[in-house]
Amino acid sequence: LDRHLSGADAHFEVAYRFRHRKGHYLWILSRGLAVRNREGQPTRIVGTHSDISERMELERHLAQFKAAIDEHAIVSIANVRGQITYANKKFCDISGFSEAELLGRDHSITKSGEHPAEFYARMWQTLRAGHTWTGEICNRARDGRLYWLLSTIAPMLDENGQPYQFIGIRADITANKLHEIELRQAKEDAESASKTKSEFLANMSHEIRTPMNGVLGMLRLALDTPLNEEQHEYLDLAHSSANALLAILNDILDFSKIEAGRLDVHIEPMRPRELVAELGRLNEPRCREKHIGFSVKLDPNLPDWIMADPVRLRQVLLNLLSNALKFTTQGEISLEIKREAHSENGHLREHVRFLVRDSGIGIPEEKQAAVFEAFTQADGSITKRFGGTGLGLTISNHLVKLMGGRMGLHSELNRGSEFFFTLPLMDSPSANAQKPSNASQATDNVATTAPDRLHILLAEDNAINQKLAVSLLGREGYQVTVVENGEAAVKAVTEGAFDLVLMDMHMPGMDGLEATRHIRALPHPAGRVPIVALTANAYAEDRENCLSAGMNGYVVKPIRREELLSAIQQAMEETA
Repeated sequence: LDRHLSGADAHFEVAYRFRHRKGHYLWILSRGLAVRNREGQPTRIVGTHSDISERMELERHLAQFKAAIDEHAIVSIANVRGQITYANKKFCDISGFSEAELLGRDHSITKSGEHPAEFYARMWQTLRAGHTWTGEICNRARDGRLYWLLSTIAPMLDENGQPYQFIGIRADITANKLHEIELRQAKEDAESASKTKSEFLANMSHEIRTPMNGVLGMLRLALDTPLNEEQHEYLDLAHSSANALLAILNDILDFSKIEAGRLDVHIEPMRPRELVAELGRLNEPRCREKHIGFSVKLDPNLPDWIMADPVRLRQVLLNLLSNALKFTTQGEISLEIKREAHSENGHLREHVRFLVRDSGIGIPEEKQAAVFEAFTQADGSITKRFGGTGLGLTISNHLVKLMGGRMGLHSELNRGSEFFFTLPLMDSPSANAQKPSNASQATDNVATTAPDRLHILLAEDNAINQKLAVSLLGREGYQVTVVENGEAAVKAVTEGAFDLVLMDMHMPGMDGLEATRHIRALPHPAGRVPIVALTANAYAEDRENCLSAGMNGYVVKPIRREELLSAIQQAMEETA
């Protein structure tokens, strides 16, 4: 107060704690401004007293939060000039510098020289504009060692919206980056860091899916053999656990792509009735096993063709149907697709509405908005009872948005749920040109009907997956010839008469894509043999690569019997 009255401080401001008459403590912020006479002498002071107890409590919690972050993350704080004002122990440990050596210095003390000047210029441009910057940075430790960080740097803004300091929170990703570098060095053409990260995820997907295909397939084959009750129970539990692990893997991969902004859709003309028939083939047996009814209702006015991403639309509907089955123990599940129109700014707009209804446990009204958030389920106990990552609806909602639609739900606790989404009904001038001349028109028949006995060439380098595919196809009455790489596949098609080729994408030497292009260059009839991809890669671009190379179908590992037989049937029909 004396400093303000003497003119040393422009205004009076002080926060202090005092004890209430009832015994508890409060915090007060006192702020004031002196009123002065003509001689500049203060005559009185005008100001306010504000209760800031909640703010002080929040600051206490933030201090605890900061302590928790310091325990698990690499943290530093810098002023607007970039000078370090705080560095936690983990920052000192990974950089090799002491706190005394870091304070007052800017972060260039750890600069590695691996990034161009434009990299840092863009980063500072983002921060000084008041936005958070996230990215990967390669730094150099005191002893010369390089290390990689996944960094999030957030500006703290003053009352005028201008940054006054920057807080950086980082994670050590050196091991992952070293792996990426090894992959990048194995390629002929250098690629950007973001592209390498995406390929790393795809490679991890392939590496996990390939043995998972063997695990699930062999368990399925074992379950079809004579077993006593105890053996059947053990194998059935192992099969269910493997399927749960696969679902988690799929969700994590897709969510990683969402966060990286790399989850894409490919809009093209597609037949909704064919998709419904396939979903019926997949879900009707599952519902029958749980003694739950399953029905499909198609609007007679539904167009033959709609514009959507067929792979992603199938993924969304499968997720909704799987959720309905998971949370329903009695009653029925239904899938409905109908054509609707609504008025928008004086214009009549049409869309297709997809609905999945169930008679399951339902969702309380107050928790419905949260089910589309990542890692969220309506109740924490749901995860313990039913499992799952809580990512399925988040991914589905994101995919629907990418296709130009929106998703919602209606639900009542213990009465069931209805999840729905709409997609705009867009004209498809190219649809007629892309219609398969003899594609199946069936919509009600959901049974898989195998073609006559076929001679199938299987190109697969994994011994377990070879045995699995031969056993599965042999049970369907197919004759199977096995080769272990793309070159052998091309040679076999050239020399022999095969009705269909099942082609793995990743094989030593010539891969499946290159082998397919070689086969398509062969003269008729060898060059027109139907080819279906068997691949552990689960991204949409992988499907596009297969179709662009000339393949007729695409089956993702782990292979499911119904999906494989459906793909074989469809490929044979399209090339008949």
